[in-house]
Amino acid sequence: MNILKASKGAQILTAEYIIPFKMRAFCDLTARKEKGEQVDSKNIKKHKNDVLKIAQLLAPSQEVFVTDVIKQHMRDFIEAIKDEEINMKSLGLTGITLVDTLEVFINVYGLTLEPKAE
Repeated sequence: MNILKASKGAQILTAEYIIPFKMRAFCDLTARKEKGEQVDSKNIKKHKNDVLKIAQLLAPSQEVFVTDVIKQHMRDFIEAIKDEEINMKSLGLTGITLVDTLEVFINVYGLTLEPKAE
């Protein structure tokens, strides 16, 4: 498991580990805004869009192991955005839908989603 790579003399997280961090940042900022804290909505949107763009670097057959706590944060992110109308084309993402991208997260990270109560 290699979570870091060298880039111009600095160690940076690889895409598969940046994604959970950005998901968590999205959820944290969203929760803070809902509590009435001063949070710039642009930052929330940027984290969400970054996650969707970086997801394109994942191989659908890839397996990434993360802790159960991180898996929960990822599920929270998916639940928060799964019903949004996101124009993937405006993000420069053609030929893929939001549903496709969320399914990649579920498969790559081994996530299970709670069934919705009817």
